[in-house]
Amino acid sequence: MTIAEESTAWPLVSRPTYVGGLGFTLKWNMGWMHDILEYFAHDPIHRRFHHKALTFSMMYAFSENFVLPFSHDEVVHLKGSMLNKMPGDAWQKFATLRALYTYMFAHPGKKLMFMGDEFGQWAEWNYAGWLQWYLLGPAGDAPSLHAQLQTLVRDLHALLRSSPALYEVDFEPTGFEWIDCNDADSSVISFLRMSADRQDMVIVVCNFTPVPRYGYRVGVPVAGNYTEVLNTDAAVYGGGNVGNMGSVVSEPIAAHGRTLSLSLTLPPLATLVLRPSKPAIASDAVRVTASALAHRDETKPTTTTVRDGTGGASARAAASARVRTSSRRRAERAADASAPPVARADDRPPQVRQRGRGATATPRTAQRPTRREASSAGALARRTRPTT
Repeated sequence: MTIAEESTAWPLVSRPTYVGGLGFTLKWNMGWMHDILEYFAHDPIHRRFHHKALTFSMMYAFSENFVLPFSHDEVVHLKGSMLNKMPGDAWQKFATLRALYTYMFAHPGKKLMFMGDEFGQWAEWNYAGWLQWYLLGPAGDAPSLHAQLQTLVRDLHALLRSSPALYEVDFEPTGFEWIDCNDADSSVISFLRMSADRQDMVIVVCNFTPVPRYGYRVGVPVAGNYTEVLNTDAAVYGGGNVGNMGSVVSEPIAAHGRTLSLSLTLPPLATLVLRPSKPAIASDAVRVTASALAHRDETKPTTTTVRDGTGGASARAAASARVRTSSRRRAERAADASAPPVARADDRPPQVRQRGRGATATPRTAQRPTRREASSAGALARRTRPTT
């Protein structure tokens, strides 16, 4: 494997040499890294004016085999550590960094983090020093926010390994779909990630403001129960435990161009990852099948079986009666077919009805009779001609 740390717009860096590429396996997505760190450097109240920095990466995300890098270059030379890049107080810094890391893991592309980023050390990297491992110690009786951030990063790696939707289709647009990328006023984005066979799917919703949002509606493609598989505001990660009680059920309310949607509680400065449960998807198929069976049963003739103590004598008698009735109806239909036709006043052609009223000629406005009508009229005339 070869990875290009390359920051220009030179094309085909990660494409094979036989098509004119440079042959690298992966290429750093420096544009995404710069845009996203610029976006998160803004105070949340101003982020709505910089929303394009959050979404622009999807315009070129599949032009190369990209790596999303938070490298050593971003935590040296007075640029500040990843934690110190986040605005606000300590709680907001940790909450924002948790939301950012989760958005990074859900974004198409491979992931790269520099040592120390995973637990949010305060200091920049110093090649002559060491990492601030002591920050992982407990803060009194509770774990420190650094240890809880490390727990989140551990769980993100576990989620990534267990979710084909998050890694199988990183370099093609078929694995990604926006739900809503235009809610700049709320600084909220939502999107789908899907596996190659679309059997695994996750919904990602990011709220990059410190304002919790209740009843926030997000359109979804599948009916059923959605499990909240990760919430960066969970207490175990140092958050305030605002969420959706572990799951939420879709509703037949249209949103974002879809007929189904979820009504979500979005925690402040947090990212949610939800997955439609397979039993819920299966139950939809069962409901469709049951509906089809019910329709079939409605259109199929029903039979009634009478059971009594005579060992089925009533059922046999009813069957014999049905056979006799059917035979009688067949005989009646055969007799009707062999009988000569009887002309009724309302069954006769218009020309015959006019002659019966004494008309001497067919009106010019009347249509010319067809051969069948003329034949019927002649037969009727022969039957009704008086004999002398």
